[in-house]
Amino acid sequence: MYHARGGNAHRGGGRWPAPERRFIDEPVHENALVGGFAAPADGGRHPALIVLGGFDGGTPGEAYSLALQGYAAFAVAYFGTPLPRSADKVPVETVSRAIDWLRARPEVDPANIGILGISQGSELALLAAARDPRIRSVAVIAPSAYVWFAPAFDGEPDRSSWTANNGPLPFIPPDARAEAALAQAYSSGGTSAFRELYDASLAAASPATVASATIPVERIEAP
Repeated sequence: MYHARGGNAHRGGGRWPAPERRFIDEPVHENALVGGFAAPADGGRHPALIVLGGFDGGTPGEAYSLALQGYAAFAVAYFGTPLPRSADKVPVETVSRAIDWLRARPEVDPANIGILGISQGSELALLAAARDPRIRSVAVIAPSAYVWFAPAFDGEPDRSSWTANNGPLPFIPPDARAEAALAQAYSSGGTSAFRELYDASLAAASPATVASATIPVERIEAP
């Protein structure tokens, strides 16, 4: 637990209008969930946000800054240390487990849980919101409209980044030529851009593949 006293925050150097504020800031590693939780420690229940980071993996760092704004926030790691190194067949149900975890916290208003997805995490945020009506608001930054291939680049057969009900979700596979060009540029120390791979992969995919991989945002009940 961290606290700010006399207008000066002990963490982050910010200033406060109130003479003292206390915040919960703790790691989470239980029930197949990995991440960090932060919330005001004022005895009240607060609207909560699940935060899903992007391509870098691990636990995103936004939870504490959201707590400063009055939210309870659960920054969920869905890949990266100590999890697999890429978004490779990650269960969409991870988000539902995070909701269950939040609803059991005394700092959380269980009727007001939203989700924030950043870049690659936007795929998971939108997929989860289309499946779990307990998500009451959705925000995505640099989002994708599609389910993509798992960016493992390990020489194994292509597979989806996400699963639901123990099965892979339909995905847009990587374009072989663009993937080879990216690998060549990376190995030679040249300039490489992942966007070129994704653009080429989308262009090469059949209309049926694109349709099946399109995230059904129309099923999301929340704003």
